[in-house]
Amino acid sequence: MTLIEILIVISLLAMINLALYNSLSNGLKVWKKSQNMIIEEDIAIFFDKITNDLHNSFYHAKLKYEGSTARFRFPTIIYMPADTKSSWPEDSYIHQIGQVEYLYNSSDKTIVRKMADYGLALRDESAQAIPLVKGVERLKFTYFYSTPTEEIVSDQILELLPGAVRVEVLFSDIYGKRTMEKWIEIPIES
Repeated sequence: MTLIEILIVISLLAMINLALYNSLSNGLKVWKKSQNMIIEEDIAIFFDKITNDLHNSFYHAKLKYEGSTARFRFPTIIYMPADTKSSWPEDSYIHQIGQVEYLYNSSDKTIVRKMADYGLALRDESAQAIPLVKGVERLKFTYFYSTPTEEIVSDQILELLPGAVRVEVLFSDIYGKRTMEKWIEIPIES
């Protein structure tokens, strides 16, 4: 009688352990798949941020559009903490004229967004550097210009204001190397 009871208990424990192992294994697979989707979501958020900043950009004589294939800086309306010396309450944020820079940091493979209010931008400084996307292999900006005689495609900012920018992000995940890109029109009259 005792041997039969011990065999029943052992077989019940084996079945419970098998069920727990399957649950843990499936949970790890779901977690791993969700982690791979995070980079796509981060890139989509980056696209939304740069689109919003470019749609709020404007021509300014002292704050120039500057850019290359991995870096783009331009004047725009930014949302930053109010100056502590101002009459605004502490911890308040305001919209103000400033400059935003998006760049690719190849050492830690991140896309970074730097902001500067008007005073800092005139001194060519940044107040904040915020990493937006991690695990990126390449960020590429391509600038499009339209003149009365021709359309120009360039990897650098020219003396004209670009009419549009194509942003391309290369990354790797479980599906291999993939690219996400977005075409952004800049609604500015030069």
